[in-house]
Amino acid sequence: MTLRFLGSLCLYLIVFCLWLVGEVHARAASDTGEVASQSYLELPAGARSRTYEFVFVLPEVEFEAGVVFTARQITVDGDLGIVEESMSRTVYVARVRLVASRERPTKGTVSIRLTKGAAGTPLPPPLPAPTDPVVFGDPFQPEFICRAEGSPVLFRLYDRDHGDEVWARAFTDGGRGRLDEGRLCLGHRYVLEVRQANAWARYSPAAWVPFRVDKVERPCPSCQGTGLIPDTWHPCPRCRGQGWLDCPTLIPEPAMDFAPLPMAGDVSESAEARVASP
Repeated sequence: MTLRFLGSLCLYLIVFCLWLVGEVHARAASDTGEVASQSYLELPAGARSRTYEFVFVLPEVEFEAGVVFTARQITVDGDLGIVEESMSRTVYVARVRLVASRERPTKGTVSIRLTKGAAGTPLPPPLPAPTDPVVFGDPFQPEFICRAEGSPVLFRLYDRDHGDEVWARAFTDGGRGRLDEGRLCLGHRYVLEVRQANAWARYSPAAWVPFRVDKVERPCPSCQGTGLIPDTWHPCPRCRGQGWLDCPTLIPEPAMDFAPLPMAGDVSESAEARVASP
């Protein structure tokens, strides 16, 4: 009796376990939900800049049941910028950088949302290159703007005089960006590369903006270009009587055929994609 009872109990447990595994797989297969994360990051004044990494791995049981990541949405605000992003059917990794300041605390929030679906879900179509890219503002720490339907938008700077990449960052500010770390050099020629991402973290072809940072003569604001102090015959001390000042300025360059360095992440659709890796 005891052996028969134990045998029946073992058989029952085996059947129950098989049913439970099947139920888990069925729920996973029907799961087209989302994974969401939001993190607030802050650095005090005078701290060192930091890079933070966020990793999301699809549970193995879901992958075996035919569930995969099908899209992602990432948003950063405040002083944050995206330095690297990679996505496959089972893993998503994002690295964001918070640049510190000596004068004030820096902060920002990163929000990530991953959509799950069936393994046969088609990938989002690629996007065209952004349009109307512009470089403006401070000649040593400029800002950028373009028309883009995707997000994030990647901005990458090359020094044409040295032939290398000097900075790269992706932002989610509706086609706006800024040089948030380092400074450009007076007298150097640069080219800005602009790309936009789709929901699968694949970046578009590039738009290019060649420019240089140089000095131009502008009328002295103190003497209005006369070289004299108003209502006197004394030379203007600001421009030393010349009537003009040499001002560092962003100067557009003619359109050109630019052969860029390979973008980190120019890989096939079936492989992991890396972007904005400075």
